[in-house]
Amino acid sequence: FGFEDRAFNARFAERFLHVDEAGEFEVSTGAAEFADFRSQLMLGFDPPAIGVRFQRCDFGSTQRRAAIATQQIAEDREFQDLRAAVGHCHLVIVQERHLAFSTWHLAGLRSISMLEFAMAFPVTRLRRLRRTEALRSFVRETRLTPESLVYPLFVCPGEGVRKVVGSMPGVFNLSVDEAVKEARETFGLGVPAVILFGLPAKKDEVGSGAYAEDGIVQTATRAIKREVPGLLILGDVCLCEFTSHGHCGVISKEEIVNDASLELLAKMSVSLAKAGVDIIAPSDMMDGRVGAIRKALDAVNLPDTPILSYAAKFASGFYGPFREAADSAPQFGDRKSYQMDGANVREAMREIELDVEEGADMIMVKPAMPYLDVIAAARERFDLPLAAYQVSGEFAMIEAAARNGWIDRERVMMESLMSIRRAGASIILTYYAKEVARLLA
Repeated sequence: FGFEDRAFNARFAERFLHVDEAGEFEVSTGAAEFADFRSQLMLGFDPPAIGVRFQRCDFGSTQRRAAIATQQIAEDREFQDLRAAVGHCHLVIVQERHLAFSTWHLAGLRSISMLEFAMAFPVTRLRRLRRTEALRSFVRETRLTPESLVYPLFVCPGEGVRKVVGSMPGVFNLSVDEAVKEARETFGLGVPAVILFGLPAKKDEVGSGAYAEDGIVQTATRAIKREVPGLLILGDVCLCEFTSHGHCGVISKEEIVNDASLELLAKMSVSLAKAGVDIIAPSDMMDGRVGAIRKALDAVNLPDTPILSYAAKFASGFYGPFREAADSAPQFGDRKSYQMDGANVREAMREIELDVEEGADMIMVKPAMPYLDVIAAARERFDLPLAAYQVSGEFAMIEAAARNGWIDRERVMMESLMSIRRAGASIILTYYAKEVARLLA
């Protein structure tokens, strides 16, 4: 049987069909030759190729013995890595005239015809952990909490005003005194923050009400801070609600002028921060606005005021109901020249990256559910706190479908928010904030 006497022939393996006979083979061939043979079996190389290899070798050569030993070490190491990856197992040769293994015997359970783990069905049944709500909740991967929510408020002039927004059931234009009541209730439910949008008494070409000391948002901020000091207030920074033309920046010949708009946006940010706004949230989508705002805040000794940038805000059809609520529809054209094209996720990453470089402390994707892929990509790429805005159109669609009896309102409301949270948003701006907080309580 020794290789010293003759070249290896592939048919020689016919006598050694079982692993437990390998000892005889080793005795008759020598350790070095057997080690090489064993490695070939273990690694499952193509049988004909193995036969050709052994036929061409002179096993009496010292050089060949050294090469076999060296290769055996490398192959054994590779095999051990493979073995460690699949758990404790041993090989069984099951096909005559075939040197490669075709089955594994795992943990002494049984021989099988493919790599298979002991965790497969019927041993593992994933439905075990779905049987009851207690079990489902216990192993839930993604959790929605009131602490992750922000409640939008629309503040208008007057007193005792609680005007229904027709396209958004349950949402109102609120006078300052009513906004204070809403803020108090929101905070009492465990929601930590509101974002304020203002409807000024008068509008003009440059949106002067946005940065006036007695502006509607500034006035509401001071009133809320007096009554609910622990509540965080986000101030939306954009000119569209305050300009007579309804666009988010300065207009010249029906063009939105980027650089001239930065000065006004920075001025608005400083005014809001001085009034007590905790977080500045620019939504205008002018290039360079975050840097301009950061510089302006620092210049007036407000370096600790954070910026939550609407970094990836898309030109979307889902904003329609908001424009009714905030009276901010553009009087001509659209906003596609400054808000993002909905087809571009790579551009969204560039927008976010630029805002981070300019000093954004937090970033936002808007809208939310139509852009879950953008939220997920942003979460994967950036380490900053990530917000998403479940916008008015998302809210209105759920409400309309529920009123027609087409969906389970509460279930869809929670599912939609969970999808945003699961995609990676740690902060969600939603008109459902109060209702969700009640349900979670």
